[in-house]
Amino acid sequence: MPIKDPCALLDELTKEPSESEWLEFKQSFWDHEQTGRNCSALANAAMLVDRDRAFIVFGVENKTYRKTGTTIRLKQKKVKGQNFENWLNDKLAPRTTVEMLDFVCDGLHFSLIAIEPAYTSPIAFDKLHYIRVGENTKRLDEFPDRLRAIWLKTGVRGFEDSVVSPNVSADQVFELIDVDAFYSLREEAVPGSKAEKLKALAAARMIQDTKEGTYDITNMGALLLAYTPL
Repeated sequence: MPIKDPCALLDELTKEPSESEWLEFKQSFWDHEQTGRNCSALANAAMLVDRDRAFIVFGVENKTYRKTGTTIRLKQKKVKGQNFENWLNDKLAPRTTVEMLDFVCDGLHFSLIAIEPAYTSPIAFDKLHYIRVGENTKRLDEFPDRLRAIWLKTGVRGFEDSVVSPNVSADQVFELIDVDAFYSLREEAVPGSKAEKLKALAAARMIQDTKEGTYDITNMGALLLAYTPL
């Protein structure tokens, strides 16, 4: 789903305990080829750890998570006269959803690339596949165990994981989803906090955390747990 509140998303991403295989922070360093390789690497790594999207964020120090702002403007970037966004999409295979945003939060400029895994195969950039190993981008063929794991995950996303109700609030999740029924099906005690319940629903793919303070309800969640048809 398109990003609705990039500032809320930025706040959530900077709360992550560390930069990870699916998340990279930069300030204003720019290299279009490296950015393309990173998109392949981060998206493939996101698939391995069951993340719906991977992110490159410009305007945040990667060690301190301090929001510094950036001079990068993705929408203005060009490669040999071609719009960078179009150039990148032409270089990635198979085609996937890539979203680029330039935005302002608290008077500072930020830029962000969000890229979804392909789910049909690993994503290649310029005909080569990459993977994120810690904070480093590596050739995927150097890590055959990870390559096999990605191929095992291909094709697992289907109708059940498609979104039926996007960008609903936490309170709306509990209005639309029968959480007690979820725990009854699992024969587990219902936890006391909403945060624990939301985390469990997301882990079971009944909902997806947008990282923007909202949630997407999946077809699986709607079919199994909705109070009324969504």
